[in-house]
Amino acid sequence: MSDDKMTSINLGSNTERWLNYAKVTLPKECPNCHHAILPIRNSSGVFKYAKETHLQVFSWKCPQCFDNYVTFHTRRNLSDVNARFLGITPPLRKRIFSEQLTDLSPRFIEVYHQASSSEAENNLTLAAIGYKFSLEILVKDFATVMLNIPKEELLNKSLYQCIEDYLPRMKYIASTDLIQLKGSNFEHHYQKFELEAFNEFKFYLNALIDLIAVELRLRTFPPSFSEKEE
Repeated sequence: MSDDKMTSINLGSNTERWLNYAKVTLPKECPNCHHAILPIRNSSGVFKYAKETHLQVFSWKCPQCFDNYVTFHTRRNLSDVNARFLGITPPLRKRIFSEQLTDLSPRFIEVYHQASSSEAENNLTLAAIGYKFSLEILVKDFATVMLNIPKEELLNKSLYQCIEDYLPRMKYIASTDLIQLKGSNFEHHYQKFELEAFNEFKFYLNALIDLIAVELRLRTFPPSFSEKEE
């Protein structure tokens, strides 16, 4: 894993016993919800790994999704404070989208994952711009492909206008506060948001993406119901 996706956490102080004192290197993002976080340590343990090498295992809680995960680290000897990253469970993985969504808008998938990489590097402003742009690409591709809206008509429309016009059932989520206010603050004012505000922005943005995926599936594979024979 590249260094730009990692962070270091100092645990304890040099007055504490060796087990609780360490500089721990681990991924910046939670493997469950993929948010950039500062995890909360639950517990840790140490085992003999090889000659002059110890394996240290940490259990963490994500402050965003509250799920637990485990990281594995090596330390050379009892005086080595550096806990070097070895692995994580569950493993880190990119968000996987449905085949229908991928076929509809490959560009959306590409930009979303670029934004996810920025988030993993803790570049929240850049990540927010990318996530919002990816949603705009998806909404406009949906309008073009599924509703036969000419691209020229979409060119100068904002994301919120497109949702209001072509996905009206979702405009209650794409509220002014979420898409226009928070999104524009990230995009135009380069305001440094706290992690909590960013994660709220991402939560509702992902909710919109999920609803579009449902809408797409219903239009692609409409449900069929057979009447019971009397």
